Amino acid sequence: MSEAEESNEADDIISPPHSDDEDSASDDTDHEFETEIVTQLNMQRITSDDGVESGDETFALKMTKAQRIANELLTTERSYVQNLYLLDQVFHLQVIKTNREHQMFPDNVIPRIFSNIKSIYQFHNDFLLPQLEKRMADWAAEPRIGDVMRKFAPFLKLYSEYVKNFDCAMKMIKFWCERSPRFGRLILDIQSKPECSHLTLQHHMLAPIQRVPRYQLLLKDYLNHLFPDSIDHQDTKKALELVNLAACHSNEALRKIEKFRKLLIVNEQLVGMMDLISPGRELIKEGKIIRISAKDGDHIERYLFLFNDLLLVCQSLPLISKQQFKIKSKIDVQGLQVFEGHNLETPNTFYVQGQQKSIELHTSTVEEKLEWQNAFESVIAEYNLKRSSKKASLKLGSRLDKEIVGKVPPVWIKDQETSMCMNCTTTFTTFRRRHHCRACGHVICGKCSSHKAPLLYDDNQVSRVCDRCFDILCPSNSERLKTLQTQASVRSQQNQQPAKKTNLILQVKASDSAVISGYLNITCNKKTWLRRWFSVRDDYVLYSFKAHQDVVALTAVPLPGYQVLSVDSDDGIDREHTFKIFHKLKVYYLQAEDESSLKRWIDVLQLVVLLKLPPPEMQQESHSGSH
Repeated sequence: MSEAEESNEADDIISPPHSDDEDSASDDTDHEFETEIVTQLNMQRITSDDGVESGDETFALKMTKAQRIANELLTTERSYVQNLYLLDQVFHLQVIKTNREHQMFPDNVIPRIFSNIKSIYQFHNDFLLPQLEKRMADWAAEPRIGDVMRKFAPFLKLYSEYVKNFDCAMKMIKFWCERSPRFGRLILDIQSKPECSHLTLQHHMLAPIQRVPRYQLLLKDYLNHLFPDSIDHQDTKKALELVNLAACHSNEALRKIEKFRKLLIVNEQLVGMMDLISPGRELIKEGKIIRISAKDGDHIERYLFLFNDLLLVCQSLPLISKQQFKIKSKIDVQGLQVFEGHNLETPNTFYVQGQQKSIELHTSTVEEKLEWQNAFESVIAEYNLKRSSKKASLKLGSRLDKEIVGKVPPVWIKDQETSMCMNCTTTFTTFRRRHHCRACGHVICGKCSSHKAPLLYDDNQVSRVCDRCFDILCPSNSERLKTLQTQASVRSQQNQQPAKKTNLILQVKASDSAVISGYLNITCNKKTWLRRWFSVRDDYVLYSFKAHQDVVALTAVPLPGYQVLSVDSDDGIDREHTFKIFHKLKVYYLQAEDESSLKRWIDVLQLVVLLKLPPPEMQQESHSGSH
């Protein structure tokens, strides 16, 4: 190899990798770093003989490149954690706080929007980022990151739940922004803050979707710049395999989200307040086209955006900002039709006729015309098919509850099995008594069981039922009674105490299926022990309840990252059948009912903290039957 070729190869190896997160300051730092490395290599060349020079230089250059990639991984991780902080500690918590003060929507809407973003934020902020920072600080002594990524790669399965919930989250955001003006204003206010970079909540929520593919690219590049005999080669190779596995869990969902990302790009290019963000919306085709004026036949250049439910006819603007298009017409796909053109003067024309208006379009070639016509016809056919399927499913679903409620005796929930109303979640007290719905068997408060209805299974005997069952059993009387109740409520509002609002974030039921559940005693201070119903779900979260029929959890703790051990003499616990789960400075001590229950809990939790679920037969054994 010639000296010129060697020089070019060295320059290629030393040149810093491209990163969207790098700014001018980092470029200056990289230049100084590069100059220092080249100087060191020149000194090695002077002091070494010809036989050793090439191998040492290649090794140093590869380690330089590997260190740059490792540093890029750390830099982007810091930036990503800041984005997670914005989602969880700013958007998420502000929505929770505002919803407590002014009920914008039911509490169970919040987890349907933010999914398990708190678990993801805690994992990266408390575990992965500190380990990466520590390793990079000690790079001179221990130049490796593959072992760190291999250790934490299995936890990336956390993203499966987030990705699968993404469509639902986007629907919830759009629906409640339209339904609740207060929620819409709150999101806009947060988005206007400098730390949000004037990007939408939906835009920020794309960051977790893109993070795992970023790990794939960085680890692959890092592995390519390690020698096969490097101490980090095997760990990095295994880490890449685990990351690839985590990414494969949601490829189909990622393809859908990529379509959503295109919507964001189009939305940012449009002038005005048009909101294209909708989970079901998909960009099908876009491009320039000529519109023929119906008034004078003039040819006007337009830009079309064809979605699966909407057509936008836009005017292109001068490239003075990122907003490049002004909307001239909006035509719904519902009722849309496409006709062959009959313009004698201009070839390759066709008409698009919708509910809002009809336009004549012209293309420069026959092929281009056919492409647009085929795209329109495909969108119309798909839209009509989905609409007819949706109507059929709604008709089917509307009959389900009516076939059961009131016709068969319900399963009776015992008073002591729930500490709150199973409808409105109000806590029972000495003065707020428990009642039973004779139709579904749930324990409810007096406010939620003020109606009576005939029950077929009880020879049409009129009995107390909850509001939900009353709506099913007596639909004709339901709306009239609701109107009367609303009027009465307005008249007596001044004299009534407001109902207690729940301050709980996660709305889950104690009776829902679980990996393991049962009563345990718990303490943190080793003095006061409380008896609680605990339930571990397949979302790797440990929920606690006052009773095993409660419909709202008291607490929720993401388990990944915790450790589970039996207590020993150093713990100072004098109770039998106890174990502990701990993380950093936080320790929880829990007491099982017997030795076999203790073993089941420890065995299951030791799997769950590693993001593993026990086999089905083990899960069946794990459900406690002691109520």
